[in-house]
Amino acid sequence: MNYTTKSIINHRSIWNYLKKEVPVEMVDSIIEAAMAMPTPRAGQELSVLVIKDDAMKLFLASLSGDNNWLAQAPLFLMFVVDVSKSANLSIKEDMAEIRNEDLTQIMHGTFECGMAMGAAVVAAESMGLGVVPLESLIMHPEAAKLLKLAKFTFLGAGLVVGYPAGQTKQKPRVPLNAFMQNETYQMNAVE
Repeated sequence: MNYTTKSIINHRSIWNYLKKEVPVEMVDSIIEAAMAMPTPRAGQELSVLVIKDDAMKLFLASLSGDNNWLAQAPLFLMFVVDVSKSANLSIKEDMAEIRNEDLTQIMHGTFECGMAMGAAVVAAESMGLGVVPLESLIMHPEAAKLLKLAKFTFLGAGLVVGYPAGQTKQKPRVPLNAFMQNETYQMNAVE
């Protein structure tokens, strides 16, 4: 097993962070890793909001169930399903069909957010940073309003990023045979 695979398998969510800013170069590298992930039909139907403002993080933390780690961490990345890009291009090019009216585009954007976040997790952890994914904001219109989301954009998921103030235990996982199934779905593997 190589270093990258070991690092991924060793992932732990971090809930306490040092008061130490993440350098811009590291943030840029994390975002570049996220951008490098595959996208369905090369759609790139996502955007990443880089949030460092303490007041914004505090408000978002209050919406997400008072998640102190969000307010405490120096960096919050909000992955946004962004089909506005194709809508704007379709309008600009006077295309008869606007692709983003199709639910498939939203699903592709959601898939892309997940892929990008996975890459961001691996990149951040490879630099010694800790992370914790946060999905609890997606149903809060107040969050979308604060972040000034445009038409045809939707909250995907967030990623809290910072220097760990200690380690946490790894969350338990289901056994491999319940997670991986060969050829077809097998209900008895889940029981």
